[in-house]
Amino acid sequence: MTYKELALDFKNTKNEKSYTMLYNKMYKGLKTYVYNIVKDYDMTDDIVINTMIKIYTRIDEYDETYQITTWAYTIAKNEALVALKKQSKLYSLDTLKDSLGFDILDESEYDEIKTEDELFEEENILQEQMKKIKMEVLKLPKIYKDYLYPRMYKNAKYNDILEEMKKVEPGISLCTVKNRIHHGKERVRKNLINDPLFKNFNMECI
Repeated sequence: MTYKELALDFKNTKNEKSYTMLYNKMYKGLKTYVYNIVKDYDMTDDIVINTMIKIYTRIDEYDETYQITTWAYTIAKNEALVALKKQSKLYSLDTLKDSLGFDILDESEYDEIKTEDELFEEENILQEQMKKIKMEVLKLPKIYKDYLYPRMYKNAKYNDILEEMKKVEPGISLCTVKNRIHHGKERVRKNLINDPLFKNFNMECI
């Protein structure tokens, strides 16, 4: 089973076996990710365990419009930053920058490591953004929605979408599929660009 399938099975059935399988499947990747932030083995173990506990206790909050790994790594990053904040007297700013890495945080964020409440709020905003993006995709005209939805929410490959849509439009080409997905994304971006919820959102992520 995939990460998402395990997460959804645990969310819907509270099957402990699914959670255990999800834990084992995600553990190694989370540990590597967290260690690259905190550079401390003991702290890494604590953060990974705390992350998986939060997934266990808050699984009903998981929104299947995005991958469980996205949610898990967001929680892990937040836990890591809170842990580093608690250790801040032991870290110079330069050391903290080297530990976090520019690929994890924007440079402007180094000025102030945020509190757990602030990080939790950011996580909630991310969930609201994902919900709103999905709503906009579902509101698209069928000629765009039928192409963009499977690409964004079913991880469908372009060729798979092409083969499926050939059943409806036999003469369609791969180029047409890509164009319709592109134009669908452009419409979603246009509809959200002035939404206050997306003020600091990178629209290229859509």
